[in-house]
Amino acid sequence: MPALAAFLRRHLGWLAVHPAAEDAAADIDAVLRQALRALRPPTFSATPTSTGRAA
Repeated sequence: MPALAAFLRRHLGWLAVHPAAEDAAADIDAVLRQALRALRPPTFSATPTSTGRAA
């Protein structure tokens, strides 16, 4: 990833005016959000939930 980040920084001016810039930015944003979700620890509710057994 550091190499990709360095490439993006070096070519930011060219990339910003490229016809596919908007699509690329949306793709990068989606990957970033997925990565942050994967790294975020799960949260647990303090409220008891059903065990799934029939009553």
